[in-house]
Amino acid sequence: MPNNLSLLLILLLLSSTSACINISSFETAEVLPEGESRFHIGFSDYSGTSISAESKNRKRQIWPNVELGYHRGLGQEWEWGLNLTLVGTFESSIKKRLLKNGDFSLALGNSLSYVYYRTENADFFNLWDYHIPLYMSYRWSEMLTFYANPQYISRWFLNGQRQMRSDWGGLTLGTVIYERFATEASYLRSTSGIESFQIGLAIFLK
Repeated sequence: MPNNLSLLLILLLLSSTSACINISSFETAEVLPEGESRFHIGFSDYSGTSISAESKNRKRQIWPNVELGYHRGLGQEWEWGLNLTLVGTFESSIKKRLLKNGDFSLALGNSLSYVYYRTENADFFNLWDYHIPLYMSYRWSEMLTFYANPQYISRWFLNGQRQMRSDWGGLTLGTVIYERFATEASYLRSTSGIESFQIGLAIFLK
């Protein structure tokens, strides 16, 4: 496993592809026990489409993506995570489980992510995302867990003295199989009329 992780880290460092807003989570409302850690490798297909009435050229863009994640239980129902992607996103997150009632769990998260973005016109931006997801999950059986994560994202575009902000809202639906694999689909829409879709598969490593 260390060799595989080293290879992925090298690929991440060498990556210079265009960036997109990463909306995968591969997370339920469960939290890891204190001191326990977990890695995951995620593969996803992201697409973004402008649906704004002002947009005359509605252009759909697709980015395949690879994600490497690390999570650790902090105790007292808290969990910390770190995600890196091949599109250049760096994200740190925290999650607090608020409720566990039988097989149902509810948690609230916060994360901050950064990516350096270049447009087709060679404009450069520093992009910051503040992400607030609500995690809901239900353990159907030892084999299968379902989760649904409504989410809000505030995105900041910074380029020298230029600053712009956009708000996003959406939903992620997913399943975890045997606590080793996760599949999910996400949808987001911004107040400026941009839609984003993402489907993904993750493999968990302990």
